[in-house]
Amino acid sequence: MGRKLVESLRNPTLISNNLAEAVFAVRLRSFRDAIAPALVNEDREFAETHWSDALSSAGPTRARGGERFGSRLVDSRTVEVRVPPEQAFAPIRRIGGRTGWYYGNWLWSLRGFLDLLVGGVGVRRGRRDVEKVRAGDSLDFWRVEIYEPDRRLRL
Repeated sequence: MGRKLVESLRNPTLISNNLAEAVFAVRLRSFRDAIAPALVNEDREFAETHWSDALSSAGPTRARGGERFGSRLVDSRTVEVRVPPEQAFAPIRRIGGRTGWYYGNWLWSLRGFLDLLVGGVGVRRGRRDVEKVRAGDSLDFWRVEIYEPDRRLRL
């Protein structure tokens, strides 16, 4: 339903009379005025997330289906590794480009191809450097948002 609603936004809508106001007792608003209350009510704690907060299809699910953030359920998983941070983070720092992705690499390649079909960059950009990462870098069809050495890489 949401997809159909969003797809309908590409069709121009012209109002030639005020019949809707009379029949439905509504006050017409601009798109900006209509969406502003929804954005104000957005759950700030949920909105400030990172990739590891996404719902996961891997592993067993929790009995309650995750942690509740407002009206949303978030399933977050953690794995402890017994190596120094720089050693644990090295493979994460190398993702993309010639290294590829550590899970479903062919799916990421397909995603890049589909991105090309709709006018995106696909995986043509690759990476600037195999080892070094910095905020603002292109990483295949992603952009590095935040990079904290041996701690965080947000795309």
